[in-house]
Amino acid sequence: MLIDREPLVLAGLGNPGKKYENTRHNLGFMLADKCQELFAPDSDKKWRDKYDAQVLETQYEGQRLILCKPQTFMNLSGKAVVKLIKSSNATLNSLVVAYDDIDLPLGALRLKKGGGDGGHRGLRSIIDSVGSPEFVRLRMGVGRPEESDREQEVSDWVLKKLSKDELEVVSSLVDKAAQAVKEYLSHGLKTTQNFYNK
Repeated sequence: MLIDREPLVLAGLGNPGKKYENTRHNLGFMLADKCQELFAPDSDKKWRDKYDAQVLETQYEGQRLILCKPQTFMNLSGKAVVKLIKSSNATLNSLVVAYDDIDLPLGALRLKKGGGDGGHRGLRSIIDSVGSPEFVRLRMGVGRPEESDREQEVSDWVLKKLSKDELEVVSSLVDKAAQAVKEYLSHGLKTTQNFYNK
């Protein structure tokens, strides 16, 4: 068991609404939904609207687990995350933020603690809101535009719908990320990094 008393808070970042479904910027939401399937398959476990987020609470091996999908839109993600941390008596030691990362190739996965925001505005909002960068990040690679598309703004790129082939890669990535969360809950950061940061 990772944490004896605090809940683990998993914040999957994305944008609400059908317009943003199946876009690169919504991998955090996809992971949160996959974690619901993995950790809370029972029909009585449902998403609830509170703290400017959709929140689902469950348990895994006696560990309280709170899944969170901020509904503030990406650039204000910290507003929801800080409310949830305070209300659940959690600390930054038990926060995991999952998000898309253009600096990793499509399909790559990395787990780390601390560091900068890498230009990711959702991550920046959380760092500013909680007052520290010292929390665990689950980075899911979406890659950068091809050379022929370099003129695209990064914001346009991450909000673009994924192709059928890309969706297949992303689906496998999200499955792997959910298993990484499970490993992290059971065995902690170092063991999970050794297994998944390849």
